[in-house]
Amino acid sequence: MDRRTFMKGAIVAASTPATLGAESLADPLGELFERQKAAYAADSTEWDRFSDISDAMRNTPEMRVQVGRLIIGRSESGGKITDPIYAYDEKEIRDHFAKHDHWTFFKREALSDAEMARKTREQATLFARMDAKIAEFHALEAEAERLKEECGYSDAQRRCKASSDAVKDIERLILDYVPATLEEASRKARWILDMWESSDDTYLRDDPDTLELALRSIARAAA
Repeated sequence: MDRRTFMKGAIVAASTPATLGAESLADPLGELFERQKAAYAADSTEWDRFSDISDAMRNTPEMRVQVGRLIIGRSESGGKITDPIYAYDEKEIRDHFAKHDHWTFFKREALSDAEMARKTREQATLFARMDAKIAEFHALEAEAERLKEECGYSDAQRRCKASSDAVKDIERLILDYVPATLEEASRKARWILDMWESSDDTYLRDDPDTLELALRSIARAAA
């Protein structure tokens, strides 16, 4: 079963009203298969929508602030050639400024009153710059969250999680299903094999114990 064949069946299943009539009651495993196809089709739709929104979000500013410049060489005239140093979260900002606080290497008792006064002034200046960079980064975070809500990114994330969880829940029901006949055991084993060979069509690979659990439920059919 390739992805195109699987998706064709999933789209048909998704467009068919879900009814629990005599036919589905007579074939509970088949009904679970159809529910999984429909749920997967809905999940694919949500992820396609999320992908489109994510592409639009690439135009937003990168989540980083410049905290300094790195000297990488000298020009022919003797001037410094530098590259910007960026921090991508609050911890990186704090680490950068802590690394440039040379006063941490001096013990209090080794400093004169004048040196202590100088230490206080320089640290105050250094950490005031650090606080300003942290505030700048938090402002970027707030703007990013505003844009996510405005364009539907956060909502799309929530919808993707919900739709993916729905697929996983149904797949778990299939894996836990104990076949009532050898024919059902064969169909379930074939479904597992098809899903396992089409890794992008299932969440079964998320749990390394999935295959063992599925085979155990099939083995219980003989009991």
